[in-house]
Amino acid sequence: MLTIYKASAGSGKTFTLTYNYIKLLLGHKDERGRYTLRKSPGAVHRSILAVTFTNKATDEMKRRIIHELAVLGEVEPGWTGKSPYRNSLMEELHCDGEALKVAARTSLLHLLFDFNFFQVSTIDSFFQVILRTFAREAELTGNYEVDLENDRAMEAGVKSLFDSLKEERESPENARMIDWLTEFLLNELKEGHGVALFNRRSGAFSQLLDFVRRTDTEEFKRRYDDMMEYLSSSALIEKFRAQLAAAPERHKAMTSKACREALATIESRGYDGGKLKVSATVTKLLANGAINGYDTAKSEGKTLDSVLGDSSSAYNAALKKQLADNPDDRLDLDIARAFSLLKEGRVYRPLWLSLSRQLYTLGMLRAIYHHIDSFRAENNSFLLSDTNSILKEIIGEGDTPFVFERLGVWLNHFLIDEFQDTSRMQWEIMKPLVDQGQATDSDSLIIGDEKQCIYRFRSSDPTLLQYQVIGEFGEKATVKGNMEEENTNWRSSFHVVTFNNSLFRTLAQKLDLGEVYSNVCQQVAPKHSEHKGYVLARQITTENKEDFTEHALDGMVSEIKRQLRSGYRGNEIAVLVRSRSDGVEVIGRLSGLIGTDPDFKGLRVVSDDAMSLASAPSVRLIISVLNYLRSLDEPEATGDGSEAGKRRRLAEIKRMINR
Repeated sequence: MLTIYKASAGSGKTFTLTYNYIKLLLGHKDERGRYTLRKSPGAVHRSILAVTFTNKATDEMKRRIIHELAVLGEVEPGWTGKSPYRNSLMEELHCDGEALKVAARTSLLHLLFDFNFFQVSTIDSFFQVILRTFAREAELTGNYEVDLENDRAMEAGVKSLFDSLKEERESPENARMIDWLTEFLLNELKEGHGVALFNRRSGAFSQLLDFVRRTDTEEFKRRYDDMMEYLSSSALIEKFRAQLAAAPERHKAMTSKACREALATIESRGYDGGKLKVSATVTKLLANGAINGYDTAKSEGKTLDSVLGDSSSAYNAALKKQLADNPDDRLDLDIARAFSLLKEGRVYRPLWLSLSRQLYTLGMLRAIYHHIDSFRAENNSFLLSDTNSILKEIIGEGDTPFVFERLGVWLNHFLIDEFQDTSRMQWEIMKPLVDQGQATDSDSLIIGDEKQCIYRFRSSDPTLLQYQVIGEFGEKATVKGNMEEENTNWRSSFHVVTFNNSLFRTLAQKLDLGEVYSNVCQQVAPKHSEHKGYVLARQITTENKEDFTEHALDGMVSEIKRQLRSGYRGNEIAVLVRSRSDGVEVIGRLSGLIGTDPDFKGLRVVSDDAMSLASAPSVRLIISVLNYLRSLDEPEATGDGSEAGKRRRLAEIKRMINR
């Protein structure tokens, strides 16, 4: 059975993971699905894999499992209390305390003396183990290196492409690349950007590199072969470019014609003035559309959506009343068609323009990736982000027993933590392994909370947890934690839990997120029923950001003083901020109070990010001066020696000094 546990914040996720690991380690499941205590635990840990998301979580879970086994076995030095797992394990494994103690001691010894096979790891680490096992199939040598950062290979790929164009200008492929580059540089010049391609600090080089970075997604890698096949055909790219160039003009002509027809209909009815008339805002939009072919306003007003939602909002009160009694379908239809095209233009024109700007780099993408592959081959390395796509190709839906045979272990049970941050490709690799365990009626656990999905930038897919995995496993899967009675917050006080319940229930309804937030409401843990807690939400309204920051800092200081005077210690108070720059502001204010305000005497402000060495003013000054001196030796970075070039150069110097 696969248990999908939707664990909201504070609901005991680590507790649940540890409990299930120990239950699988000590228990044996019979043909009726009933667990009993194993007579001989042996090397059961070799068949269990626990997957966490970070190295810190991995270390924490290993320590927790070993500690709880030691407490259950009554061999934890200095520990006299009973394990919180003891009673539940005795009930589920149908054993007494003495038998459980002996089994825990035995399993702990097996675990410690076979520690290399105590398999609690991050998903990336587990995938690296598989990849090294299948290095030959992946066409990697045994001593390959993993590039944790993609920038080095990507930057080398772009530079290598440019170098090859200088050295091999006559080849047909390079001639085509030079044509693309020429068009790209001409477009950059039109937009006023520098075009010193071979200088890595130039705008053109950076734009190409940024484009390649943006393609480094799981979605792109899933379609990599199709993309490379498409990009290898110059005819297809030219056809796409022609269609892309024609689309804005075609839509512009259609919009202009529709706006003229609408204006003509309005004029023919005499609704362009007098008591019965079409709104001046509507006729102005139509006149602008008739001339330009699209809505030229910088921002979209409410009129377009209002008229498209209710055609009568285009008319003044007198005309609206008349048309209510005697409808004019032709008038409504002409205005609606013109406004619909104006609305489409606001949506599609930016897309067409963006695609046109990126088309030059798209034409070079295949060549850049070719040079990236060459760089990796020469350096016997591959990008960490390529692991999933390589393994997907090797394992796929293939022979899972063969994978286990090559790994040297046979995994039956899988405990996957933070599943909401798992990507689709990672699950496609893990699923055949979990399927194999299900085929032998072995239990596994997936635990996560789609509300806490914060790794979208790494292609995480919360819909896997939300409904897909449940659909894939059907009757072999069961869901827990969805109901309020199964969802207790063991961490927070009474008022914090009730505040969150009220806030998120209301937000979910207002934002139509009921499905994702279906289990947002939690029960208060019995131990916190008398621990009321404190919540203060304050709205700050100011005319500018500086005043807002000042009011927010004053409010923060006032609250911290209240807490200190109430008896809280400094190490019990945390300040959360939205950005690093906000953190610097907070630290600056608090640091200034430590030496002047008696309430803050003896306190220290600690922050890894905002108080790093690189944030020190003296270090920033030295770096800025070094950047300025380096820029003196790179006049080509500005593109030319013209006045415009000098202005760009001065702007760059100012930017570096003010970092």
